[in-house]
Amino acid sequence: MIKKITIVGGGPVGLIFAALLNKKYHYEILDAPKKSSNNDERALALSNGSRLVFEEIGIWREIQAKVIPINEIHTSQKGSFGRSLFTTEDTKEDALGYIISYADLLNVLKKKVKKESFLESATVEYINTEEQKISFTHNEEKKISSFDLLVLADGGQSKIDGVVYNKSEQQLNHDALVTIVKTNQPHKNRAFERFTTSGPLALLPFKDGCYSLVWTAPMEKIRELEKLHTVEFLNCLQEVFGDRVGKFIEVGKKTSFPLMQSKLEELNTNFIIAIGNAAQIMHPVAGQGLNMGVQDAYHLFRHINDQGFDAAINNLDTHIAQRQKEKKKLFAITGQLASVFNDNIIGINRFRGLALLALSTVGFMKRKFIKKMSYGK
Repeated sequence: MIKKITIVGGGPVGLIFAALLNKKYHYEILDAPKKSSNNDERALALSNGSRLVFEEIGIWREIQAKVIPINEIHTSQKGSFGRSLFTTEDTKEDALGYIISYADLLNVLKKKVKKESFLESATVEYINTEEQKISFTHNEEKKISSFDLLVLADGGQSKIDGVVYNKSEQQLNHDALVTIVKTNQPHKNRAFERFTTSGPLALLPFKDGCYSLVWTAPMEKIRELEKLHTVEFLNCLQEVFGDRVGKFIEVGKKTSFPLMQSKLEELNTNFIIAIGNAAQIMHPVAGQGLNMGVQDAYHLFRHINDQGFDAAINNLDTHIAQRQKEKKKLFAITGQLASVFNDNIIGINRFRGLALLALSTVGFMKRKFIKKMSYGK
């Protein structure tokens, strides 16, 4: 009997999992109605670990034509000495990472999955875990479909009736503001991480010589920044960031969202698994959210492919426990980065400066940190 895998969510992680399944397994993707993603210019950070997965799928060459490689990462903190600089010379890789727009990545992935298996604008209504059936509406028609494995890759934005979620959540009391900014100097493929007393600020090299800006701060601060007119906003950014990238001269549309960290501890059935943001949401400080989702998709595929479908389903709990163990350290590093650089305790600036200086000068620490960020190991 042919086994069927149903994937709820047609974003990058769900599509990556489907692309990995392409040649061996029967699958169906239920993608919820949403605004057009074909022109979504959100910047996504890809690690070298994700690159290896795209190479296995056979799409890296096409993606490579659309990415901006990161050759250097400069990390510093406002109002104190100490900084770290990572370059490709610290690794044996062509780049430390890559930046791609959401739309560009999604368009490549959509071409790789089976068109007949990709149901756009499908609204999931109920999951019958006992009978392993899913009810949904597609093109205004109500449908019921059976599954042997259900993979939640919907970003964890909503709960589906019939599934019991045991999730731990931590509100971080910070928001993130995201936009595109331009300076009067080329970015030269260098990314920046600037730690301030109100939260981390990141500049990622992006299209047309611009930067993708991610600015995190308490909600009130972000609301104030959103209201600022162009010149006021650019002046504020210049004051916080300094002149390392020259003068900020343009800013695009500003959007914001609340920051949180969450982990899905368990589901109420052995036939359902969550991957990507449906399984965990991380602080964006290290740009690891999507990469962790890519690894979720890849390791689930390997679990099924290596053990065989029936054995893999029977051992799904073991696989989930192993993935949680592997992700624990990366979660800890991300959380520590976000919290220690938010504190404004007397004397801690010096400690943070020393930490950045040590990370920049001690070779084994540098290599270990880069490996963890690149491959999650």
